[in-house]
Amino acid sequence: MGDYYDILIIGAGVSGASIAAELSPTCRVAMLEMEARPGYHSTGRSAAAFIPSYGLECDVLRPLTLASASFFKTNASGAVAMNFLKRRGLVTIASDGAVSDVPALCKALSERIPGGVSPISHEQALALLPSLKPGWSSNATYEPDVFDMDVDAIHQFFLAAARRYGGELFCNARVTGLTHVDGLWQVETETRLFKARTIVNAAGAWASAIGVLAGAIDCGLTPMRRTALTFSLTEGLSPDDWPLVLEHTGSFYLKPDAGQVLLSLADETPSAPCDAQPEELDIALAVHNMQQAFDIDVRRINHSWAGLRTFTSDRVPVFGYDPEMPSFFWAVGHGGHGIQIAPAAARVCGALINNQPIPVDILELGFDQNLSSPARFATQKTRMQTLN
Repeated sequence: MGDYYDILIIGAGVSGASIAAELSPTCRVAMLEMEARPGYHSTGRSAAAFIPSYGLECDVLRPLTLASASFFKTNASGAVAMNFLKRRGLVTIASDGAVSDVPALCKALSERIPGGVSPISHEQALALLPSLKPGWSSNATYEPDVFDMDVDAIHQFFLAAARRYGGELFCNARVTGLTHVDGLWQVETETRLFKARTIVNAAGAWASAIGVLAGAIDCGLTPMRRTALTFSLTEGLSPDDWPLVLEHTGSFYLKPDAGQVLLSLADETPSAPCDAQPEELDIALAVHNMQQAFDIDVRRINHSWAGLRTFTSDRVPVFGYDPEMPSFFWAVGHGGHGIQIAPAAARVCGALINNQPIPVDILELGFDQNLSSPARFATQKTRMQTLN
C-alpha cells in the first residue's frame, strides 16, 4: 500500500530540513535521506560563514541572505538565538596594484548591505593579520558583519523543529523509483514504498538523478568539488582572533578553526555526485596560493576533506514546481549559499509549495521569483528544440 504523506522531501541536508520545518506545522511531511545520517555530504562538510556581500549582485541570493539574518540572530520570540553565529569579520586582500579604486568599491558595497565595507590601512591590516606579507596590505578591505556559522546547530535546529510538528525522517532511504499515478507520487526506496501528493527535490548533488527518475526537466545542475584543510601555526602563535580572509580573485580563503587555520583553495571542480575526497594537488595548490600572501610555514596538514556544492548554469538557485511534471518541486542549486539563505529560502519554498504569496518582507528586499523559477530551463529547452 505505501505510507502516505502530503509532502515527501528527498534529501535531509539543511535545505530539506529547513523546508520540512516550514511545512510540518500544517502538512504531513517526511524526509527521505539516502545516507545513514542527514547532512553527510554538503551540509556536514561546510565551513560556512554568513557573509552579506556574498551573492550581492543576484536578486535571489541577496534578498534571501538579508532576510535570513534576523533568524540567525534572534529566534521566533525575539530572544537571542542559540549561538548560531559568532562575529568574525572579513578581510579581503589583494596584491599591490591589483585593485584600482578600493574606496569606490567599498562605497558601492556599503550602499547595499548592512554594516558596510570599508578600506583599512596598512597598519590596520597588519594588526589584524600579523603574518601578511609586504605588498598585500595596501588594498585590504574590512566587512564587519561577517559571522562564523555553527552549521551543525543550525541543521539540528531545523530537524528538531520538523520533528516537533510531526515531521518524520527516514535514513538509508535511497530513492530508486518515482512515478505519478492518479494524482499521487509513488516513491520507491530499497525497502519501502511511499506515496505523496507533492515531491520536493532537495537532493543536492543527486538532484539531477532524482529529476530523471521523475521525468522532470533538466535544470542544468553541476556538482562542484571544493577542497579544504586544517593546519596549526608554529608554536606560540594562534589564529583565534584573525578574521576570515579572502583573496580578492578567489584563489584561497582561510579562517580560524578551533585553534587551527582552516584553508581552502576555493576550487570549483566539476564532479559526478559522489562521496567527494580531496586531491593532493588541490591541497598543495591551496597552501601555495596562501603562502604568496602570508609568511606562514605549513609543516603538517592536520586534516583535509572535500565537499560538493551544486550550481545551475546561471548560478542562481531553483525554487518552484517543475513546468512539465505535476507536484514535483525543485529546491536545488544553492551553490555555496545553502546554509546562509536556508531560513528565508524555506519560507519562499513553503509559500510556493502551498500556492501562497511569497512573504512580503522578502519581496521588499528585491526577491525576483522569475529568476529562480525552473521554468527558465524549460524555456531554454524549447529554444534548443526550435533551433534544431
